[in-house]
Amino acid sequence: MKKDTEVTQYIQALKPDRAKALKAIRKLIHEVASGDVTETFQYKMPTYKDANGEFLLSMASQKAGMSLYTCDGELLENYREEFSGLDLGKGCIRFKKLEQLPMDTLRTLVANTMGTG
Repeated sequence: MKKDTEVTQYIQALKPDRAKALKAIRKLIHEVASGDVTETFQYKMPTYKDANGEFLLSMASQKAGMSLYTCDGELLENYREEFSGLDLGKGCIRFKKLEQLPMDTLRTLVANTMGTG
């Protein structure tokens, strides 16, 4: 997957702790994604789509913290226990620090969201 320059600029403009977190998540997404996934910058956040242009994931730095959005809220529900202690919405994980995220579980969630798991 090719890195989108707008995504790079977005991450570089963040405060160091948030840039570190979103860089780590971006790296994980790039490691897991198939060649059919496209990285874009839409809705003011890094977004990942499949070959048909369908939304898979996005991530953002927001006022109160950071979020990772998934297209599949039902899939996220399968990992609710592993993400306990974090603020989970229907299709999003909200967090304040990278260290809060169980990275192995996040890798599995991303792989399953992208159909590579």
